Amino acid sequence: MLQILHVIPRLSNAGPTRTLLFVTQYLAQINPSIVHSIISLDKNIHPFVTLRVKRAGVNIIKPKDLEATKKEIYKADIVQIHFWNNPLMYEFLLSDLPPMRLLFWFKILGYHAPQVITEDLVNCSDYCLVSSPASLDLPCFQNVNNQDNKVSFALSPADLSRLKNIRSQNHEGFNVGYIGTANFTKIHPQFIQMSCNVDRNNLKFIVCGGNDRDLKQVADEQGVSDRFEFHGYVDKICEVLETIDVFGYPLSPDNYATSEQALQEAMYAQIPPVVFNYGGMNSLVKHQETGLLVNSESEYTQAIEFLYDNPELRLKLGKQAQEYAQEHFQPHKTAQTMVDVYERLMSQPKNIYQGLSDNIDQPCEGFASSLGEKGEPFWQSLQGKNLDIAHQKIAQASNVATFAEGGIFQYRNSYPTDPYLRLWTGLILQHQGRVEQAQKEFQNAIDLGLDNSLIN
Repeated sequence: MLQILHVIPRLSNAGPTRTLLFVTQYLAQINPSIVHSIISLDKNIHPFVTLRVKRAGVNIIKPKDLEATKKEIYKADIVQIHFWNNPLMYEFLLSDLPPMRLLFWFKILGYHAPQVITEDLVNCSDYCLVSSPASLDLPCFQNVNNQDNKVSFALSPADLSRLKNIRSQNHEGFNVGYIGTANFTKIHPQFIQMSCNVDRNNLKFIVCGGNDRDLKQVADEQGVSDRFEFHGYVDKICEVLETIDVFGYPLSPDNYATSEQALQEAMYAQIPPVVFNYGGMNSLVKHQETGLLVNSESEYTQAIEFLYDNPELRLKLGKQAQEYAQEHFQPHKTAQTMVDVYERLMSQPKNIYQGLSDNIDQPCEGFASSLGEKGEPFWQSLQGKNLDIAHQKIAQASNVATFAEGGIFQYRNSYPTDPYLRLWTGLILQHQGRVEQAQKEFQNAIDLGLDNSLIN
């Protein structure tokens, strides 16, 4: 039996969990001797998710402390990290861990803060898998790959079998759909305005995904709520896909998306996507073959209008998108890559865990370190260097770097007694005009021992 211990920041209904379970089920068909167990660093697991994991044949391990976790690592043949920046993940990686064969499967693109793939992460691993071919161009992989050949691509596939009976349904009007995280930590900041600039009749924008409060607020403020339908989280997504004409999927310029299961499903459902030509999206969509790639807000609006005006081309792109999905988004490729990597790792002994190279004494240092080169303004703040410029850059951090997973606010909420995390949160709130909240953060930072002069 080959014992694989998966370590993930959090088990949920989101893409990383669904991919983990789908791939392990497919691996069982290839090699039934592989046994999978999983440790969720966040112990709060919804009962429904727990049931789904057990049905997939994966054992959930709930060690009571770090020592118990170390014992599980010691027993495992391979430890597979499902990585994205999360305070719990970095706490784990900064621990004194036993020898192991360590495999990282990065679920992030790795270019933009806060979801950065650093050289430290690559160097402490025995092998790395990335979820987007675009990640292979990162400097941290260029040097390592040439020297050690220790990184390859493994798509995070969607379970397309759940769409096998999908059929386009007759419906009124023209529907542009968006499915996924429905807030400005992922979606383009001008999503509402770009959508409303589409100058066509009887057109509706359907948004499916949780945390859509900010989108609704912007639509209300601009008086365009009647052009949108906000459905929240939808489990039976077929019913939505069957009534969508175009998949409008404009992500933030600094998004960290990779394999994007929602996009895979839309393409399989013969819905032509419109996406921005950056990040991992241009690895999934072929311009004018399986969808349209755009480079600006105006181009996004024009692309929707173009597909509205050209129904025959729209159907052709949709059909070609499905053919592409059937060929490239299948789980057997990922599963076989995984088997090959497992065999490679098992051909070598367990290595002493090198850990991360930085000496991290405080959570604020851990956050700055997690950003790699993108963390320079935070290190300058910690060292008292070029404070005016450094604090200006921190204050102007994007919504993704601020509010998304692994961002400043998540670290501040995880470590509320860290004065620098309070300071940085205050700088951002002040820049956003939320003066009262900013002053509370500054006062908390001072009460926690921060020098008052750093706030001026």
